[in-house]
Amino acid sequence: MKCFNMKHNLEVLIYELKSTQLITKILHQEITTASTCPGIQGNLTNCAEYKSYVEHHTTNGKNSPRKET
Repeated sequence: MKCFNMKHNLEVLIYELKSTQLITKILHQEITTASTCPGIQGNLTNCAEYKSYVEHHTTNGKNSPRKET
């Protein structure tokens, strides 16, 4: 029984390690891309600011997602 639990725990740890390695690889690629193409980072920031503005500044006009009754 203990061997089975130990094997299961090792399999879970291996899976988590592989996931962590993949995330690290993706983040490294993102950092490399952002440092070689500075325009991309600015565009992402502008996009996030625009999205935030739209979400917090909706009107009750015809473009409103809520319908008033």
